[in-house]
Amino acid sequence: GGESPMKTPLMMPSTGRHENGLLNLQHTMEDKDHIHIVFVHQHEMALYHKSWPNHVIVGLPLECEYEGVGSARFFIKEFATDNFFAERKRQGVDGSTGCDVWPFILMIDDSCVTWQDLLKSHPQQNHTEEQATNTSLLKIITQVEAMPNVATTVGAITFRPFSSKTPTPLAAPSVDHTPPTGPAVLINILTTANTQFDRRKYSNENVDWGIRLQLEGITTLRLNHISVARKRIENGGRPSFKLVLKSLEEGNGAARVRPCRITNYSRFVTAPDTEDTQFLSVPAQFLLELYLAQAAATKLFQSAADKPDNPVLILDAYVNLGPRISVECLSSRKLQQEGKERVRAKRGSVKYGGLLLYFSDAETVTRELLQQFDFCEDAQLCLVCQDRNTLRQELVRLDLEENWRFKLRDELQTANDPREPSLFLLTGKHD
Repeated sequence: GGESPMKTPLMMPSTGRHENGLLNLQHTMEDKDHIHIVFVHQHEMALYHKSWPNHVIVGLPLECEYEGVGSARFFIKEFATDNFFAERKRQGVDGSTGCDVWPFILMIDDSCVTWQDLLKSHPQQNHTEEQATNTSLLKIITQVEAMPNVATTVGAITFRPFSSKTPTPLAAPSVDHTPPTGPAVLINILTTANTQFDRRKYSNENVDWGIRLQLEGITTLRLNHISVARKRIENGGRPSFKLVLKSLEEGNGAARVRPCRITNYSRFVTAPDTEDTQFLSVPAQFLLELYLAQAAATKLFQSAADKPDNPVLILDAYVNLGPRISVECLSSRKLQQEGKERVRAKRGSVKYGGLLLYFSDAETVTRELLQQFDFCEDAQLCLVCQDRNTLRQELVRLDLEENWRFKLRDELQTANDPREPSLFLLTGKHD
């Protein structure tokens, strides 16, 4: 090893990959000393310790044993935040005098395999045959740490995804403001303090977080002159669940398995109070995400399918509604600050094909706010809540029945184990 010029700790979520995850970063760190912490579920700790005896392995809290990557990222960011403030205290600094603890961490997946520098080595010469060159993670992080004012002005930094088509080398560094997603994200603990990962999410947790950062007006950068390639690793990376139908045995509460391949999204939900005893033994949130992605175009938001000019409006979150639905994400807090006239002036030309109210914030998502948007005649609404009681309260609080029609059969719940809480949905059509 040797003294590292690098201040940024590397924090890696991993699951199911103690044998084939890319956890050895010595080469890309040029054998220099560095902080690299791997976060795993507690039941996997012994496996990871056995495969990687020299690594620092940290167990995530017990309550997230079967939660998704959103949960891992949530706790990693909490861990890094606690660490940042403890280090401030230890050094006796608070940022007010210009002296402060370095606020960035690199949240890196266990699949990053190659880093490339796409800058021309001789910018003045017109070498079209010049190739991108492989570089090390150490060099990249050191470059970022040298960027002026980066610690106080930037919330997150990502890199261009690798492409097998040889990119034309660039004469100068190129930066854009694409939301921070991808397998390696530099996160500024200080400037992103109020924007947390959604710990419920099993998929698209990084897209959701990156979009919410931008909605809050936090600066994000993507460095297009540096690319990262990820290795396709068949197993692990995310919790995997078998979609097998089960049914409860009468009387004794035990579950009987009826193997049956689920090919239809209608099996992911069921009507409340139904006599149908079949269920899927997977988390409710996992089912909800599958259902929204697969049912959006053909059931929930049919009138918005293949119509990018009539997107589905989602407040304060990103939700994947599948490839045929365009979505527009807005911040209810920012809209409240802007006021009615400004919102109408900015959004007045957009006619939305649907509205998804996804675990809405009662403080900022109000009846008055929703009235400022224009919807197509056949627009559809989907309200998603934690429980049935909240669903009914939201219906009244937002006065949704004034502009939307609902039928009793439009209320659904996730078809998870009835011994666990379900999530609830209500769908309706615009009047």
